[in-house]
Amino acid sequence: MSGKSVLVVEDNDQMRNLIASVLGGAGYQVGTARNGLEADELVAGGAVFALLISDIIMPGKEGFETIIDMKAALPGLKVLAISGGGSIAPEEYLKSASLVGADKTMSKPIKREELLAAVAALVGPA
Repeated sequence: MSGKSVLVVEDNDQMRNLIASVLGGAGYQVGTARNGLEADELVAGGAVFALLISDIIMPGKEGFETIIDMKAALPGLKVLAISGGGSIAPEEYLKSASLVGADKTMSKPIKREELLAAVAALVGPA
């Protein structure tokens, strides 16, 4: 995958599938992973993405490390970090995500129109 391809890394199956469905319906090519470890496997297998949408709090390999590693592996990669929070408010996690390379951030719940606008702003329309 390349060009207008998006990798959605999210441990919540329902949220991951919803984001993938919205983006796929808009014409983007979408790959998915449940955490950073699965994302690493995709990229190690040769997959290339223009955009990473990553949750922050995930088991296995969390979002901050995933963002750092994916940006190193895929030069030019754009990143949209998403969070519903955890032990602290999502805004705090998202501020930290910006510091490690996220180009844009978004709190959950995510609205379809806002997601599509953010993705288009980062990589252009599908």
